[in-house]
Amino acid sequence: MSYIHLPQGEWDQHPRRALILTLKKETTMKKITEVITDYVDDENLLHIDCYFDSDANSQGTTVAVVDLDSGKVIFFDNSYRFDEKVKEAIAEVKKENNVNGN
Repeated sequence: MSYIHLPQGEWDQHPRRALILTLKKETTMKKITEVITDYVDDENLLHIDCYFDSDANSQGTTVAVVDLDSGKVIFFDNSYRFDEKVKEAIAEVKKENNVNGN
């Protein structure tokens, strides 16, 4: 990642200011309130679903899947790769299903 260093006062006039602010907003991680790991699809992939609020009607987002045959984890959103709740859920899933892998 590269950084733009501008003298004070020049940021407001930078031609890419809107694009930079948009990209920064899109890559900001939401705070996870709950991780659910109860869905396994037809290909034996266990879904790591994250919820970002406590509303019972909110829809979760699948941030990763764990291949229960090989133990490999596939992330759909790398920004959650180092989130403690996600890491704990993956470790628990692997332990419960007796699978290894990265």
